[in-house]
Amino acid sequence: MPSGSRVIVRELADSPEDAIARAMTLEAMEVPTPAADEVVVAIASAAVGWVDLIMSSGQYQHMAP
Repeated sequence: MPSGSRVIVRELADSPEDAIARAMTLEAMEVPTPAADEVVVAIASAAVGWVDLIMSSGQYQHMAP
């Protein structure tokens, strides 16, 4: 089965810079097998944006649960 990658945020950091250095890791993952009514889309590249960084440091105005 092909593999992919995912960014994992283990804890909130003190700043966006700290989030990159300490709280985020890039981990390998298995690509899921889709059900009959699902598809898997291959992503060639992706990025972590500024909102993602400030959310990972607990500084975004509307925090997700």
